[in-house]
Amino acid sequence: MQRSESLASLGAALAKAQSSILGAVKDSTNPFFNSRYADLASVWDACRPSLTMNGLSVIQAPTITTVGEPHLETVTSQKGEKRTVLRAVTHVSVATMLLHSSGEWVSTEISSIVSSADPQTIGMATTYLRRYGLAALVGIPQIDDDAETLTHPKPEARKATPESLPPSVQPASALTLTDIQQTRLKGLMQQHGIKAKEVRDLLQTSTRFGYLIKSAADIRQVDYDAICEWVIAGGR
Repeated sequence: MQRSESLASLGAALAKAQSSILGAVKDSTNPFFNSRYADLASVWDACRPSLTMNGLSVIQAPTITTVGEPHLETVTSQKGEKRTVLRAVTHVSVATMLLHSSGEWVSTEISSIVSSADPQTIGMATTYLRRYGLAALVGIPQIDDDAETLTHPKPEARKATPESLPPSVQPASALTLTDIQQTRLKGLMQQHGIKAKEVRDLLQTSTRFGYLIKSAADIRQVDYDAICEWVIAGGR
């Protein structure tokens, strides 16, 4: 692990962020191992608001290195479909850097070796490493969505939804705007001449958002940046 000379400001900011960082809900399924895991979006969901509010940001940079001579190989899928892939021992690594607005930083790198150099394999490996690198550096645990986090004893009653999880482990995608975010959004709306009804119509009709709101307090944090950009653009 590498770091800046001082970590005083970053350490203080990360301590505040971790007090509100949520666990990443295991919302995806690995059919090969018949297991559930928290995907990259869920990991980001768990930490983005807390990091942003404390002046923290993350940079992730992949590096791809092919070892030996690549060669083409024909493979057959389970459905009998044949395709040509580029076989090569490929070293995939992802460096994850956590930065603070003070200029302090800390970074680490995680790597893996894959047997194919085709874009799909490299892309999956990169996403996998990004997920684990971010979770490890920021301190994000994975939360079972159907066992420890719920009190219902019956398996059929343990489906993972924001409404079914206890408040202490609510995914960030279910959190609504803070008082500060509401104040900033209202200030931007006044500055750019956007009425509350226009924002409400956006959230109720857009395929991206698609949920009902009665006031700014009902807007979700994960939509905050996009809505602010829409307001700044004059509602376009």
